[in-house]
Amino acid sequence: MSKKCANQGNLEAIFFLLILMIVIYNFSAAHKIL
Repeated sequence: MSKKCANQGNLEAIFFLLILMIVIYNFSAAHKIL
C-alpha cells in the first residue's frame, strides 16, 4: 500500500513537470514570435 502511494506521487510529479515544460515551451515559442 505504501509503495502504491509512492508510485502515485511519482506519477503526479511527472505529470506536473510535463505541464510545466509545455507551459515554458509555449511561452518561449510565443516570445520568439513576438
